[in-house]
Amino acid sequence: MKLINARKVFLLVIGIYLLACGFLLQRSRLSSSNEGHSDDLQRNSLHAALLETLAEEVEENLLSAGGSTLDDEHEKKVAEMDSGVDHEPAMPPAQQPVAHHGALTNQEKTALEETMSWDDVQAARKKVLWSVCQKQPELNVNMTWIIHEHKRWLWPFIYSDEHRLIYCYVSKIASTNWKSAFLVLMGKYKRVEDVRGSRAHDPSLPKLSKLQPAEIEFRLKNYTKFLFVRDPLSRALSGYRSKFTQGNRAFQKGLGKRIIKSYRPNPDPEALKTGKGVTFAEFASYLRDAKPANMDGHWKPIHDMVLPCGVRFDYIAKLETGQMDSKNILKRAGVDHLIYFKESKRNVSHDNSVFNSFYDKLGPEHIKGLYKQYELDFKLFDYSLPEHMRPWVFGNK
Repeated sequence: MKLINARKVFLLVIGIYLLACGFLLQRSRLSSSNEGHSDDLQRNSLHAALLETLAEEVEENLLSAGGSTLDDEHEKKVAEMDSGVDHEPAMPPAQQPVAHHGALTNQEKTALEETMSWDDVQAARKKVLWSVCQKQPELNVNMTWIIHEHKRWLWPFIYSDEHRLIYCYVSKIASTNWKSAFLVLMGKYKRVEDVRGSRAHDPSLPKLSKLQPAEIEFRLKNYTKFLFVRDPLSRALSGYRSKFTQGNRAFQKGLGKRIIKSYRPNPDPEALKTGKGVTFAEFASYLRDAKPANMDGHWKPIHDMVLPCGVRFDYIAKLETGQMDSKNILKRAGVDHLIYFKESKRNVSHDNSVFNSFYDKLGPEHIKGLYKQYELDFKLFDYSLPEHMRPWVFGNK
């Protein structure tokens, strides 16, 4: 596509020529007498009018080619300021990150990150996130409005005043281990290993949502903030395994019964009564059709819980690189001598063999539906679908 035709080039050349003539004319005028002053003023007015006309026409041509003017850019900046959201500068097109359906798999991205400095890894992750935020206005919330009118949305944010640290937890992404670590920082336990099972979900953990607006604003501005994310499909599988294959009666009798009733042809009375035996395909059908607002936090899309475009996170960590990310976060927060990241050995839903044993049972319609449900998580946090699933969602691109 030709964005600049001969007419536009001609206009630009004429504009430069006239500017040069104006400059020479001014130099000549400084060394001459005042005779003919009225003629000079007339010529200057003519030059100015012509240059203004040229500028307007060049701007019109730029807009018709899909460009933007300085006034457009100013309005964008004002809109961003009014929204209460900080934006990093947009990357030039040549540096835009590879999209979620790009050439690299998640494993290849992890391997590439291991060759980079951790600062570069963090810079790349945040650039991906903010580039998506700029394209998704529905995610750009006004944090002043949130803090003063809807602070309950800050329920996942746990903080430590002593260490000036904020952690945004997401279920099925090592949240139990990180809650245990914050209980140690609070002084309730001496070691992470001392926090057993459900004790990690201690209601005394301090949350931003319990504070006054001014206190929230101070901490968000001055404390180190970090978030852990995970491949959306692995996280969904982890939620299914923990709630429907390990005897969780509460989920079986509640959601399990509804899933069986809705997605199993001719269910037997015992299954309808107990909710046991929900298959992964049935669970995937439920996820495909569910409204995020009604979903449990164990599989609700991450972007619906953590305000990714409103809170400026200092660090974005991934479960897949948990050891590396945690080591650096704790060291920079000055608490690496007090706590450490206790990697879970029990839940291995992101392991290839476990992942494939479940997802190989699903067909294209399931995968398309799941991708649509978690699309923004894939994009914001730079995850990719497995290669064999991509044609089902994107076609043969």
